[in-house]
Amino acid sequence: MQITMIMDNRMITTIQADHVQLSESHVHALFDIDAIMEQYPKNNPASSPGSSIQEIQEPGREDKIRELDNNINDFRKMYE
Repeated sequence: MQITMIMDNRMITTIQADHVQLSESHVHALFDIDAIMEQYPKNNPASSPGSSIQEIQEPGREDKIRELDNNINDFRKMYE
């Protein structure tokens, strides 16, 4: 299994694993892709002019990005 994270068309990191075993205590909601996608705003600056500027100034955006970074790091730690 390989997970590659890309931001601004640049590869940020890649996680590779030959074997993954989930423990019984593992929370399956971590893998609910639809729920995860609903938590974070879509970044689609091509859909409306000036939307990328508006998104950067969105209140709480830095907190959401920090939370996403923490979630990614927590996920990575599970498989190290």
